[in-house]
Amino acid sequence: MQFKDKFSYKIFFLSFIFFSVITHSHVFLAGNDASRFAHIESLVDQGVSEIDASQYLWTRDKITINNRNYSNKPPLLGIIGAGVYWVLKQTFGISFKENEELVVYLLTLIIVGGLTSFLVTQFYCALGIYPNIKPEIRKLVTFALLSGTLLTSFSTTFNNHTIAAALIFSSFYYAWLGRGLLSGTFLGGAFCIDIVPGVVFIPIIALMFYDLKDTKKIKEFFVAIVIFVGLFIWANYFTVEHFLPPKFVSGGHDYSSAFSSNLFGVLLPESYLYPIQCLFGAHGFFTVSPILFFGVVGILKVYRQEMLFPKRWIGSLIGTCIFFIVGHIVFVGSFGGWSYGFRYLIPIIPILLFFVPAVLENKNIKFFKGLLATSILFALIGVYNPWPPGFEQDKGKNGIDELVMNPIAGNATAFFVEHMPNSSFTEKMVKTFISPDISKSDQFLMYYFYSKGNKEMTLKFMKLQKKFDSEK
Repeated sequence: MQFKDKFSYKIFFLSFIFFSVITHSHVFLAGNDASRFAHIESLVDQGVSEIDASQYLWTRDKITINNRNYSNKPPLLGIIGAGVYWVLKQTFGISFKENEELVVYLLTLIIVGGLTSFLVTQFYCALGIYPNIKPEIRKLVTFALLSGTLLTSFSTTFNNHTIAAALIFSSFYYAWLGRGLLSGTFLGGAFCIDIVPGVVFIPIIALMFYDLKDTKKIKEFFVAIVIFVGLFIWANYFTVEHFLPPKFVSGGHDYSSAFSSNLFGVLLPESYLYPIQCLFGAHGFFTVSPILFFGVVGILKVYRQEMLFPKRWIGSLIGTCIFFIVGHIVFVGSFGGWSYGFRYLIPIIPILLFFVPAVLENKNIKFFKGLLATSILFALIGVYNPWPPGFEQDKGKNGIDELVMNPIAGNATAFFVEHMPNSSFTEKMVKTFISPDISKSDQFLMYYFYSKGNKEMTLKFMKLQKKFDSEK
């Protein structure tokens, strides 16, 4: 790490403490994290890559190949997780079978929370590139990254998007510093963990090294990329005995995309309005994290005024981000399934926020702080449940999970139901954001709390539903 002062270490420590408080210790019914835990459990406890003997076989994020079930995720993250789990099991004697919540918590905190803490620290260091940046601005924008976006919400659960964000931003940071091997290592790691952003950002970072006119650094960058491509292929072959990742193996049956139109296992949108909804609708990227508007304005200002970096670099970066965004909002449907916000765009959050200081002047700092307060609130609402039941555009949907089309309002309502159950305000929220029909709202809340592993609240609404049915 390029930790240049003692405060950098404090940032990492404080960030890690922050995530240790809010990290989840249960597996969500949405299936995404369950798929990854199934892979990890199977590798260590059963010594195999297939997940047929895993307690998480119920996940829909799986694929059947040659009559065997596998996680449909790129396998390297699961293999890394298995390594960490093996150490925990050998050292402390804990296991998924006997200590599920503790294992889930530690794996998520160490791998996901740890890498986001690393990202926040790298981000703070990178802001030093701004000449004469005020310490309070530097700390404020770093705090925004830590606590005020969708990145915060998903850093509490086992996923690949936040890890990709950390690795891609670190790749950019070391490219700016002219460190070819490190930049290529981080970007190659991102490719192995989250394929699309890993591939999309290779050209822009390669362009940066090309413009430096240093052959050695260019070679170092591509050598690292090639090594990680080899690691990617090995991980695939080790897992499914094929050079391609599980989702792309010919003849495989992918359960997560079997109910609707899809392209390479990815559900396609069903509405022409879908791209707008992905950015500004209830699930919208900018709706959930409104502070990112400052990042958009900032990167455009840096481009127009040729600040910090060559205009060609910033123009290419803007083009790459637009390509990345458009590709997802046009071709990736269902809002990412049960998800708080459009999670596929998480990898570009640190890049956008990096350009915020360019527009933080005295006249708009107060506005930034006000918007940041809203963003932090929305991020923490997302922390409550990053994988809430919601819209599904396929034939496998059950109708109840679709009662809530706004994940911010849905999560907030469930929070008040849990912590202020007898409040008239809570009652109004339930009727407004879930359903005025008590039977339907109770069904949804039972399903919601079951999906996030809250047994006490699940049993409460099961009893209410039985009581309602008996009184019919």
